[in-house]
Amino acid sequence: MKSLPKFAVDNHRLTLMVVLGLVVYGFFAVWNMPKAENPSVQPPGVSIIVRYPGASPADIEELITKPIEDIVGGISDLRIVASTCGNGYAIIGAQFEMNADPDEKYSEITEKVNGNRSELPADLQSIEIYRWSVDDVKIIQLALVSETASYVELQSKLEQLEDEIRGISGIAQTDIIACPQREIRVSVNLSKMSRMNIPLDRVIGVIKANNMNIPAGRLDIGGRSFNITTSGSYAGIDDLANTPIPLGDGQIVYLKDIAEVEYRFEDLAHTARFNSEKAIFLTATQQPGTNIFDIKRELDAVVEDFRAKLPADMSLEVAFDQGNSVRDFILGFLMNLIQGVILVGLITWLGIGNRPSAVAMISIPSAIIISMGFVNLAGFGIQQIQIAGLVVALGLIVDNAIVVTQNINRFIADGVTPKPAAIDATVEVGPSIASGTITTCLAFLPIIMMSDMAGDFIKSMPVTVIFTLLVSLFLAMTLVPFLASRWFVPESARKAGHLQKLLDRFIRKRYRKAISFSLRRPKLIIGISFAMLIAVLPLAYIMGTSLFPKAGKAQMFINIELPEGSSRAAAEEAVSFAEG
Repeated sequence: MKSLPKFAVDNHRLTLMVVLGLVVYGFFAVWNMPKAENPSVQPPGVSIIVRYPGASPADIEELITKPIEDIVGGISDLRIVASTCGNGYAIIGAQFEMNADPDEKYSEITEKVNGNRSELPADLQSIEIYRWSVDDVKIIQLALVSETASYVELQSKLEQLEDEIRGISGIAQTDIIACPQREIRVSVNLSKMSRMNIPLDRVIGVIKANNMNIPAGRLDIGGRSFNITTSGSYAGIDDLANTPIPLGDGQIVYLKDIAEVEYRFEDLAHTARFNSEKAIFLTATQQPGTNIFDIKRELDAVVEDFRAKLPADMSLEVAFDQGNSVRDFILGFLMNLIQGVILVGLITWLGIGNRPSAVAMISIPSAIIISMGFVNLAGFGIQQIQIAGLVVALGLIVDNAIVVTQNINRFIADGVTPKPAAIDATVEVGPSIASGTITTCLAFLPIIMMSDMAGDFIKSMPVTVIFTLLVSLFLAMTLVPFLASRWFVPESARKAGHLQKLLDRFIRKRYRKAISFSLRRPKLIIGISFAMLIAVLPLAYIMGTSLFPKAGKAQMFINIELPEGSSRAAAEEAVSFAEG
């Protein structure tokens, strides 16, 4: 144990080069590390979303949910299957064991569902299969607001912005939501059809037949062979309007003669508003391993440029920006770090003087910066979980530096010259601070070894704490004794600070008496301690347990549930009431 402090003090140039090199790499790592709100976790799970317009929840359960649950139930490593049925849709979630391969299970479910498609209704609108990912969280949500513009105009404008945002490096996916889809509406005139004796089934059948590519055989001419197909699907709305409908007497009538054919938006099943005004939204997700601040910088420039080109009756608003929350918790940690350094410096200054406090204040940010370099090498980025680890470590790393500086100061006050005092004092407390640091690190190892999704999500926190504590131990055994050997002087070491005088007085008058009383009555002290332990055990049941304390954002969600079958107008009325 003596060799490390002695080597650091005797080879001070090498010590400074190593520490400065690690600090520089730490700064480089912090600048280039991926930054996001949450760690990138890929849990082995899949969601299957089925749309079947017009079907009731009971029909959805019988025709869709149960068959898909039976299909999925035969896949190995399945842990939980949970389903939700609603009017016209079903959502089936399948979660697998944590040791399962997410890509393999996604492929297996896709193959099983597609292979058993015949067991489901033939007229399903869509079946979509998504793999679970924490990275699917939207990092920004923009609202294009206008009370007067049509949905066509809003969608056209927002698609222009979407194209620009897709070109930003680090954007994984964009989506326009709350905008009704454009469709061709055929509104038949039933009275005309009745006079012409044209049944509705004939019109539907003719439209379907003319909107299909059907092989019509093969034609052999000379030595060449040609495949023949029908003319295929409609090229536009005019082709559909000019579809011939046969009459019973061999004559024909065109679809436009018995129906109105036009572009329309689908019937609104839902609407969206921003600050009580009509709006549609554009969202974007972040690619894993990218820097949210780089993305935000480009996004802000694109949004401002687009906003300047909007017509007067439209406005582009930012409904949500995750970059702001990431910036806030990083700035919050920096404030905690600054406060911690100032408080440590103040306490050590009151206790042992200026120079020891300066050494302690240097070691704290150095340990934080150097540890970030090792966290980067371990493959982690900067997220709120990792920041929480730094906050936890901040309260622990000050101990090693303070213990070493205090002991060096005591040696010098007893008459030992600074260089031998720095080495001998560090060696004296070295085993104690090393065992304490390693014991604390071992307490975080079980969290690293957690094998479920929660373990993967919070793994960066214990890794950060362990690296930071080990770095603080290394600095306490190398940098601190070197600085002390150069900066500490006997005059200041012998001069006790105000806090030190108060502590000495407290120890001599009160603490010494308390210790003497406890040593004379060991059975009483053990009995009181055991009774206190038993007394507080019920508090664990009353308080409850959780992996993390609740810490919500400054936002609120209101979920309004209406009776089944309620109209959209009733929903609009309820939402308007909630909006105030």
